Amino acid sequence: MKTSLLIGLLSLLSGACWGQNPQNSHRCGTDSVQALLMGLPGYEEAWRDRMELLEDNIEATDISNRGECNNPLIIPVAVHFQGVAIDQACATDMALDQVERLNLDFAGTNADIAAWNAIQGQIWPAINNGESCICFCLASLNHPAGFGLGNGDYAVTIDQTAGDNDAAWSGYLNFWVREIGGGTLGYSPLGGTGNGDGVTCGPSFFGSVSCGGNAIDGTYNLGRTITHEVGHYLSLEHPWGGGGCASNDFVNDTPVTDGPTFGCPAQEFINCTDPVLWPSYMDYCDDQCMFMFSQGQVERMETYVNGSLT
Repeated sequence: MKTSLLIGLLSLLSGACWGQNPQNSHRCGTDSVQALLMGLPGYEEAWRDRMELLEDNIEATDISNRGECNNPLIIPVAVHFQGVAIDQACATDMALDQVERLNLDFAGTNADIAAWNAIQGQIWPAINNGESCICFCLASLNHPAGFGLGNGDYAVTIDQTAGDNDAAWSGYLNFWVREIGGGTLGYSPLGGTGNGDGVTCGPSFFGSVSCGGNAIDGTYNLGRTITHEVGHYLSLEHPWGGGGCASNDFVNDTPVTDGPTFGCPAQEFINCTDPVLWPSYMDYCDDQCMFMFSQGQVERMETYVNGSLT
């Protein structure tokens, strides 16, 4: 994969993301990155094959009556800091914090899920938050050779990788932490492969720990940029799909919307036919106003992990 081309063109294409907030942040560059990836030789055919398999598997899956997560879907994580002047201790603290927050968000045990529960019955009575059985673990065993990591060391590297893909780290969900620019907080392939790819995030939006001279942004400070991008990695689209009220995000229980929501609405509003599900992690709200995945979103991600990442 020509990752240098991908990185170089992202700054030119990040404006293609839907909408802007008053701070001129696009939040997510996935739409632009996916368009670039689809132009690489063989990528589009392989991607469409994965999506077709996903839709077939979803039809045969029903998590609505699932009990406790006795057999969690465990995904090993590796974190790679690039061009960020922080030390190993700080990088490890940031990585552990981000993975913990990611697990809380996916399991629906995040502290601010109470904010969802307080308004759900009034605005979205037919939509339930999904509690995922996907579990993320910052890897500490069986690392690839050549990175100076032994058993017991966390999979956290500093300036030992470049770009958005490293075949040595196949089998991991990789977080590439580096400055992106252009108002973009993060991005991901839409449906990752586990073959050395991963999610990219700016250091100011990675977790909630400020250390080593890196300050976490005051608006995007709860690690939800990674939650959002991992949603993309596990095949979730933005709720507005291709844009407009005829769009489709391929999740049955998410209302149609024609574009992103920024800030903290804290109220009901409609821009197509039903109240916009702005608390979903897949919208563009501030971190403090993103609380949940819908049950349909969780089902799609779990089915993707079972069918495409195992």
